[in-house]
Amino acid sequence: MSEPRVLFVAHDAYRAGATIFLLNMLRWIRERTSVQFQIAFRNDGEMVAEFEEVCRTHVLAAPPDRAAGIRGRVGQWLDRRSAHRRQCTLQSLLDSAEFDVLYLNTITLGDQLAALRRLRVPVITHVHELSWAIQRYARGEERRVLETSARLICVSEAVRSNLVNHFACPAEKALCIRGFVPVHGEAADPSQEQRKRLLEPFAIPENARLIGMCGHGDIRKGVDLVVPLARLLPVEVAGLELHIVWIGALAPEYPREVAIADARRAGVDDRLHFTGVTPTPGEWLSLLDVHALLSREDPFPLVVMEAATHGVPTVAFRDAGGAVEFIQEDAGTCSPFLDLPAFASSLVELLENEDMRLTKAATARARVHALHAPEVALPQIVQVIEQVARTTM
Repeated sequence: MSEPRVLFVAHDAYRAGATIFLLNMLRWIRERTSVQFQIAFRNDGEMVAEFEEVCRTHVLAAPPDRAAGIRGRVGQWLDRRSAHRRQCTLQSLLDSAEFDVLYLNTITLGDQLAALRRLRVPVITHVHELSWAIQRYARGEERRVLETSARLICVSEAVRSNLVNHFACPAEKALCIRGFVPVHGEAADPSQEQRKRLLEPFAIPENARLIGMCGHGDIRKGVDLVVPLARLLPVEVAGLELHIVWIGALAPEYPREVAIADARRAGVDDRLHFTGVTPTPGEWLSLLDVHALLSREDPFPLVVMEAATHGVPTVAFRDAGGAVEFIQEDAGTCSPFLDLPAFASSLVELLENEDMRLTKAATARARVHALHAPEVALPQIVQVIEQVARTTM
């Protein structure tokens, strides 16, 4: 049997978890298999150039109502910048090349399926979303994706259960293949130069204890909870200053200037810091003592595993998605949903009990290597592609 030819389609090329996941997956497939593939994005983004280094890359012609999008002015600028790329539709791509599988990297592409005049290849959908994101971004077209897809790969059991229990997805269509992150050798301690370079602009002492959050700061990620959480945390732990950092951009719904003003009025602006976008978030993660996941809903956040590769345990909310499937009872702590006092107590407990923190950190790191390395997850995904492709090859 010849190797399958796959057209991957993603929502956009912005630097977010699902996009980074897809880029790492395509790099691995190119290096380790003979699968032939191209990729198309419904919307442009700053990561397009990185995908172009891996395979032939397209940006689809988008409906006019997508132009402004949810990314605000930056998204509009990128739309104008990439207008020269928008010379194809999903239908024209499918008609112009012999593909064996259409692989959607999100459940929110039902509008693209609706625009097709014909679909001669089977569909696989990789689902990275839970209810809030489906309702906000699928625009009522999720049923079309569920009905059209031959298989649905879910990034966590939370995602799979949600599809089956709340979206009437046939259980036999959906399988759970949890996410992965690139893993390396032993976690290296950050150098003194690195600590100084990152911490000095924020007047954070190099020996400070550090709690961090990382991601696109929107309400789903719990960015509005960071100031109330900071108020609950002590100024010092074990005689050392305690500082909190949010690593990444803040969304228009809670812009950075509002966050800074809130922190100032709450009296925590001297120890709560917003780094903004950084090309090397891993450098910041390596400085943390504890990673705090404030998400209200997060399917299977890669940042939890990325923190674990640096030997950093996570505190998260229960009933907020798939993070608890990784953390369990021994790779961090899970607090009751939106119970900020309990969440703060869990953070302080880990900071005050060094043996506990280091034990949980070691467990988290070992779990990534054992269960969430590319060599564990990606052969399973390639096997699904090959199985589905056989229906047309």
